Amino acid sequence: MFLRIALFILAFIGIFNSNSSFVKSPYKNYEFKYVQYFESFSFLKIKASAPTSGFCEKCGSRIYRVGCLCSSIGNHREGPNPSSSVEDSHSGRRDSNSRKDSKSRRDSKSRKDSKSRKDSKSRTTSRSRSGSRSRSGSKSRSGSRSRSQSPKDSKEQTTSTTTQHPLSKIKDPAVKLRLKSEKSSGIQNFKSVINDIKASIDDLLSKLIMECSLLFTPQFSALDVEELKEELMEMLTGFAGLKFLRQSHIPFLMAKEELNKLQGKNGLTIEELEEMLELCLTISYTIIDDLASIFDKKAKIRELKQEIQILMDLN
Repeated sequence: MFLRIALFILAFIGIFNSNSSFVKSPYKNYEFKYVQYFESFSFLKIKASAPTSGFCEKCGSRIYRVGCLCSSIGNHREGPNPSSSVEDSHSGRRDSNSRKDSKSRRDSKSRKDSKSRKDSKSRTTSRSRSGSRSRSGSKSRSGSRSRSQSPKDSKEQTTSTTTQHPLSKIKDPAVKLRLKSEKSSGIQNFKSVINDIKASIDDLLSKLIMECSLLFTPQFSALDVEELKEELMEMLTGFAGLKFLRQSHIPFLMAKEELNKLQGKNGLTIEELEEMLELCLTISYTIIDDLASIFDKKAKIRELKQEIQILMDLN
């Protein structure tokens, strides 16, 4: 039934095409809309696009039953020209021949390029192997020479450092001998002072353990005397670099806020406990200062030894 209706509409459109122009013109736009609509159905596409025996004068295409479809989109081409078709055929043959020639040239060129790349790669590989062997040999030889010359280089470096030091300007042997004697005496004095400071630190540690045993934290109060000395020295040495500071709290002593826990024990009041804590803090700070003094004097000893070495190298 639907097919009959579609065929009836096509016949109706054909009647309008066969009529005069005054009937056709008002419905020309609708005609192309109907054609576009019917062409969307596969079973009507053949009938709607059936060709006629005529050709379009503008584009040269075959005219269909509903007219030239090119006119609806404005895509007109120039009509076919026999001479141009002949020229096109000749040009097509020329193009095919030129494509064949260019392809053969490209193939031959690619073969030559691949061959040249292989040759260059093999030459480069051989050169790199020989170069690496030569470089490794020269490197080993130069390394052995550098190792054999390393004492000389170190001596030259020491000499350059010596010439930069103010003591290098001294030429009088008597002056150099006197300076070496003075610096050696200074080293001995520093060592003697360090020994005295160590003895003082040992006495202060004994006093700290005896006077402050009540104020030690549980971690330290459970240790014996020797272990406690080692732990206290390790702890106080960590503060030696901060001798210019005053710590508000020493880790192995109870804080001032915790003294109320000890109030009433051993018959001590809170004031007496505070005085004991102040004494323990003072002893701890003194040990810290003494340790820092030892570090400074050891640095001075190293400096004096370097100066003596410079004076000996100038001989």
